[in-house]
Amino acid sequence: MKLIERPVNTAVKQALSRQLPDWLADIMARRLDCPIAAETLLQSGLGQLPNPNGLPDMGIAVNLLTTIITQQQRILCVVDYDTDGISSGAILQEGLTALGATVDVMVTNRHEDGYGFSSGACHRVMKLNPLPDCLITADLGSSDGKQFEQLQRFYASKNKSIVIIVTDHHHISSTTPPSSVDAFINPHRQDSDHEYRHPICGAMVAWNLIAALRAHGRQQAELIDLHAKATTFDVKHLLDLAAIATIGDMVDLSNPVNRTVVRVGLARMNQRLRPAWQLLKEALDSGASIDEETVGFQISPRINALSRMGDDGHTALTWLTTAHMSSCQQAWASMSQNNEERKEEQALCENLALQQAEQQIQQQRFILVAYVPEASHGVVGLAAGRLAQRFGRPAIVFSQCDKGQLTGSARSIPGYDIRALLEAVQQSTDCIRKYGGHAAAAGLSIAPENLAQLTAALETQIRADFNEQAPEPCLHHDGHLPTELYSLEGVQQLKQLSPFGQGLPAPNFMLDTLVLNHSAMGKTGQHKRLTLQTLTNSTLEAVWFNADQNLALSSQQGYRCVLQISINHFRGQAKVQAMIQTLVAL
Repeated sequence: MKLIERPVNTAVKQALSRQLPDWLADIMARRLDCPIAAETLLQSGLGQLPNPNGLPDMGIAVNLLTTIITQQQRILCVVDYDTDGISSGAILQEGLTALGATVDVMVTNRHEDGYGFSSGACHRVMKLNPLPDCLITADLGSSDGKQFEQLQRFYASKNKSIVIIVTDHHHISSTTPPSSVDAFINPHRQDSDHEYRHPICGAMVAWNLIAALRAHGRQQAELIDLHAKATTFDVKHLLDLAAIATIGDMVDLSNPVNRTVVRVGLARMNQRLRPAWQLLKEALDSGASIDEETVGFQISPRINALSRMGDDGHTALTWLTTAHMSSCQQAWASMSQNNEERKEEQALCENLALQQAEQQIQQQRFILVAYVPEASHGVVGLAAGRLAQRFGRPAIVFSQCDKGQLTGSARSIPGYDIRALLEAVQQSTDCIRKYGGHAAAAGLSIAPENLAQLTAALETQIRADFNEQAPEPCLHHDGHLPTELYSLEGVQQLKQLSPFGQGLPAPNFMLDTLVLNHSAMGKTGQHKRLTLQTLTNSTLEAVWFNADQNLALSSQQGYRCVLQISINHFRGQAKVQAMIQTLVAL
C-alpha cells in the first residue's frame, strides 16, 4: 500500500484561516483548490439550490402533471431498487400526494426485472388493472427508449394513451434521449445549460420536479384545489429523503448543491419528524446525531440489501414514508434481517473472487475479472468493490444469471472511468449485451461464451489507458494526526467541516504507534479492536475492520497506521475512537 500525503493549497488555507482554526483550514485546503469556492462551500445553504425550471423539459412535465392532477388521473412512478431509486419513489409519492395527485409507486426488481425500465418492468406495467394514465420514472429510463415505445404501442392497441415523463441522472448514450416519451428530464442532456449539470443523484432530479410543480401550482389561483395544496406544502420537507440518496449514490459533496442537500437533510432527520428517524435512535443504540456515516453505513446498506437478497424494495419505501411506528418497526426488522443475510453471502462471494484475483495479480493483470457462478448477482458489486479497494485496480465480478447470461458488476479506482472502459470495449468487440452506470461503478451482461474475449479486450484497453504503467493500491492521508483530535472537543470541531463523502473525503491521518493490546471481533474474527500508544505516550482506542490477518501484531514492534477519528457513542457515553484504514510494521 502506497501512502500519499495530500498537498496543501496555501491560498485556500489562507482564505479559510479567517473563519476556521488553522488545523481545520489545513484539512479543507488539502481537498479544494479555489479559495472562493472553498468559502462558498463552507457557507452553503438553501440559496445554493438553482431554479428547477432550468432543467430541460421541466416546463413540459409540469404542465402535463398539472392537467393530470386536476383531472384526477392515475400516476404510476417506476423507480430503481437501490437507495437512490427508493428515495426518489418516496419523494414522488409524498410530493405528488401532497399536491392532490393519485399516485402508486412500483419498485423494479433486481432479480426479475434487471436494471432500468426493462422489458420485465414494462410487462409488469402492462398487466396493471386499471392502467395508469401517466408514467413517471426516477433514477432510470435514459437508455430505455425501446421499452417506452413498446408501452406506447400497447396503449395504442387498447385505444388508450399514456403520458411518459422520464426523470433520471445517468449518462446519456448516443441512442437517447428516447423519442417515445413526453418529457425527458436529465441534467446530462446536451441542451442543458443548467447549474445542475454538476452530478446530482436521481432523487434530486425527482425533488426538482416536485419543487417546480409546487411553484407552478402556487401561481395557478384559478385551480383552487391545486393552488391551496401548493401554498401549504413545503418542498424542503422532502430534503431528508434527497440527502439519503445523495450520500448513498456517492455524488460529489464538494459541489455546493449536494453539500446543501445533505446538510439540510441531515438536520431535518435529527428533528425526528418521521417514525424512521425516531426509530434510529433506539435501533442503533446511539445517542449520537444522525450523520453521513449513519446513512452510509447503517441506512443505505439496509435499503440496498432488500433488492440484493431478492426481497421487495417496497419495504424500504414503507420504512421511509409510513406515519405508523409499528409499520416502521416491521420494515426495519425486515431490512436488518436481509442485511445480515447479505453480509454472509457477500463474504462467500468475496472469498471465491479473492482467490481468482490473487492469481491475476501474480499474472500482473491491470484489471481483475472474477467469475463466481454460484453468487447472487445482488452481491457481486460489493465483492468487486472490495477487490478494487484491496488491490488498487478496477475489478469486475460476474455471476450466472438464470436467463442464460452472465451478469457482472464493475467497480473502479479513483480517477479512472469504468463506464468509459466498457463503452470502448463494446465499440471494438461488440461482446457486451448491455451495460450502464457511472465512472466509479457500472453493470453489464454478456453471453457466457464471450467471457474470455471480454477479459482480454478489457486488459488490452486498460493497459493502453494506463500507458502500460500498472495501477497500484494507494491511500491518501492528511499528514500526522493533530493533537486536537485526542479530545472530544476537537472531534466535535472537526464535524464543523462535515458532511464528508465522495469528492470531499473524510480525513485520514498518519500515526506512528505501538499496539499495547488487541483482540478479535466479528463472527469469524475478521475485525480487530486495538489499544494504540503514540510516541507521546497518549493512548487511543481503535477498531480495524477487515484487518490484515497476515500481519502479526506485537507490543514490541512499532507500526505506522493511517486512521480516521470519530466519536463512539455507546450506552450514553461518548469516547474518541480511531478507525484504522491500514497498518504496517515500521
